[in-house]
Amino acid sequence: MDAGLLVGGYQWLYKASQVSPGGQAREFVAYLKDHPVHIRPAVDFEWSREGKQFNVGIDDLRGHVIPFTDGYGKKPMIYTAVGYWSEYGSLDPMWADYPSWQARYADTALPMAPWPVWKFWQFTDNGEGARYGVPSDGEKDVDLNYWCGPLTDLCAWCGVDTSESIAPLIPHEETPVVVETPLDNQPVKAPVIEELNKQPLTDTQGQPHGVLTSYRKTISERTIIYYVAKLDLGHVKFMITPPTQQGIRPVTVTTFLQQHNLDLAINGDGFTYVRRGRGYIVKSAGFAAAGGVRYPNDQWIGNEQTLYISKDNKFSLAAPANAQSLWNAISFPNLLMQNGKAVLHPDRMDVAPRTVLGISADEQTAYFLLVDGNEAAGTGCTLDEAAEILMAEQPMEIIVNLDGGGSTTGVRKGPEGKPLLFNVPSDDNVAGIQRLVATQVGISFN
Repeated sequence: MDAGLLVGGYQWLYKASQVSPGGQAREFVAYLKDHPVHIRPAVDFEWSREGKQFNVGIDDLRGHVIPFTDGYGKKPMIYTAVGYWSEYGSLDPMWADYPSWQARYADTALPMAPWPVWKFWQFTDNGEGARYGVPSDGEKDVDLNYWCGPLTDLCAWCGVDTSESIAPLIPHEETPVVVETPLDNQPVKAPVIEELNKQPLTDTQGQPHGVLTSYRKTISERTIIYYVAKLDLGHVKFMITPPTQQGIRPVTVTTFLQQHNLDLAINGDGFTYVRRGRGYIVKSAGFAAAGGVRYPNDQWIGNEQTLYISKDNKFSLAAPANAQSLWNAISFPNLLMQNGKAVLHPDRMDVAPRTVLGISADEQTAYFLLVDGNEAAGTGCTLDEAAEILMAEQPMEIIVNLDGGGSTTGVRKGPEGKPLLFNVPSDDNVAGIQRLVATQVGISFN
């Protein structure tokens, strides 16, 4: 606190058979009274390190948060992972009153019922300690988290006057990174881009409607393998996975292409499983529409932004003024460019497989960028690198980051209608294994 840092409190929750949840809560409150904090204290609701038989359940959590709230005067944050909450948590609306701190080591957070938004999102546990102020002889890896809004909102939520000196939190000019010259005194080499393959995207009559190009980009010792599908918007039709009365049924991108006789298919938005009774249902991570039919409210969740595609292939981040004009729509976790201006994202340090859609400034061309990654092929890329790759093609009006990671998959129609996988999916880090996807983007050539 003396250094100007915001400080929080945290408690690991044990199962009632090990330690009384109420006793844990009262000890935590007593400690916090002697050690006041800025950030709302958190209780950790996750897998036990001592075996599955000691995993905490929703009754253990309830037995903790109620006496904690009574003693502390504020509800604690709940730190948990999407998978753990879906198995051991609850859809009871009461939990939405407890701020959510989501743990998901990936390129996107996921909607998690009953929380409409998260307050904090831990996106990695291996940030470079030295880079974030940890002494060189201290922790090598540190957890990195996002806050859901700007610094002023964080300070207000913590009850801190922004006029006070919070020096480490105020943006400042960083010391330039010094790039050492190799021992042979040769200059550091610029990234090398190598074109690997170029294939025309044509209809059954051989008329060209785009081109698919694969590249290898080498940055220092890191290799990015990526694919750019360039499409003429005047000669293609878009299709989003249609909703059904039975709900969403995830399929592979190859199955989606075959089911609808498409020329090109790309994975779209993410999805989540939501408990219903003793089973689960699938919900898209965000709103979507297909051919004028919108996804029912019970088939999507979350507050992602949405990209709207009109029948004549006009793209917009604003919903049509007339609801009857709604044609296709798909949501996405990250906006990278709007109105030709980059939307800045913090440097997450990690890289991942990506699926990115860009629309040219003249609105004549659509670009799909797929980046291989994980242990399957290449190293993936950051969000900034993905935007830079598309902006190198031509000026862009809109760039959005769709679901990535193990979902990144592209399939095209080959000779005699045979589906051809044109990237290297990496579900569970196994090269070539396609993940089931709920909301997809399909392309047909006119």
